[in-house]
Amino acid sequence: FYDDLYPPMRLENAIELMLELNEKSPKQGRKFKTGLYIETKAVRFYKEKRNVDIAKILYDTLEKYDLHTVEKATEKLPIFIESFEQDSLLYFKSKTDLPTVQLMTSSIEYDLDWISSYSNGVGPKHTYMFNQEGEDFNLDKPSKFVEKCHELDMKVHPYVLQDDILVYSEDPIDEVKIWEAKGVDGYFTEFPQSTLNTLLYTKSQRELA
Repeated sequence: FYDDLYPPMRLENAIELMLELNEKSPKQGRKFKTGLYIETKAVRFYKEKRNVDIAKILYDTLEKYDLHTVEKATEKLPIFIESFEQDSLLYFKSKTDLPTVQLMTSSIEYDLDWISSYSNGVGPKHTYMFNQEGEDFNLDKPSKFVEKCHELDMKVHPYVLQDDILVYSEDPIDEVKIWEAKGVDGYFTEFPQSTLNTLLYTKSQRELA
């Protein structure tokens, strides 16, 4: 509870809220409904130390709301499952066709071929993605890392865009443009409205060109 007043939102609360919003206040002009991008955290710790299977709890919850397959979730509430832990993603690979994303830190080398065998995409820390360029690093060029992921049929959703903590430019709009130039497929952002506005603007500029 926050200040002994407000209980934290449970997954069930988030699912029910988004199901209601998608039904009563659908976003106009969008191909897909608004969904949830759910991360499993400390799965091994809770399983070994607390005998609590976080991955199974998540799957059972999605199944309860009939959101445990791509077909069913797409109709009501699209779902992505993300995790730093391979065991968690391997579990979901064995249970469902919901898309999974392997999160990546900047301090570990990863085998993309292996990841592509169980995951639909990767979520690299932005520094990891940019550092893969090596001596060919250029903010304006497409990323070889992203191209490799695409060759393996994986999407790339790097993290995290922050308007108040800029890394590659002095302007939030330019920061988004730099990430976009790398060819990524999606974004983890702490400022979704400004990120969306920038992407819509750059799209309109391309259409006018």
